Amino acid sequence: MSPESIQRLIADVRRAFHLIDPEAASRPVESGNVRRLLEMYEAVGRSDFVGVVERMTDDVVMTITGTPGHPFNGRWVGRAAVLEAMGRNFAMVDEQEVQIVSVVAQGETVIVIARERGRYRPSGEPYEGEWAQVFGFRGGRLEALREIFSVPNPPGER
Repeated sequence: MSPESIQRLIADVRRAFHLIDPEAASRPVESGNVRRLLEMYEAVGRSDFVGVVERMTDDVVMTITGTPGHPFNGRWVGRAAVLEAMGRNFAMVDEQEVQIVSVVAQGETVIVIARERGRYRPSGEPYEGEWAQVFGFRGGRLEALREIFSVPNPPGER
C-alpha cells in the first residue's frame, strides 16, 4: 500500500471507531486494542511484516476464508507461519485502496469491515471486493485474526 493509502486507512479506522462509539476514548481496553491494530496496519504499510508478527502471541492463529480457489485462503498457526503467509499474500497485490465501512471494538475483540480494490501482480488484473477482519487480543498482543472476504475475480479468472 502506498504511504498515502495507509495513512488514509488509519485515519478512517480511527474515525469509524469513534463514530460508532462516541465514548470510545474513555474505554481503555477497546481504545488500546484499536491503537495496537493501527500500529500493525502502519507496519503493513511499510511492508514490515516482522513488526506485525512481533505484536502477536507466539501461538497466534490467522484464518482467511474467501472466494473458493483464491490463493489467500488458509489457516496458519504461530508467528513464523503467519509471517510467511502475510509476505506471500501481500506480494500478490498492488495499488490497494481500502474504504473502511465500520469498526467495532468490544473487550478484546476489534472488527473492521471494508471494501478494497487494487491489482493482482504480475498480471495487472484489477480486483474489487469486501472483507471483514476480526481481531482477538490477549494481554496486549494479537492472538487471532480471522478474515472473511469476497472478491468475485480471483487472480487468473477473468
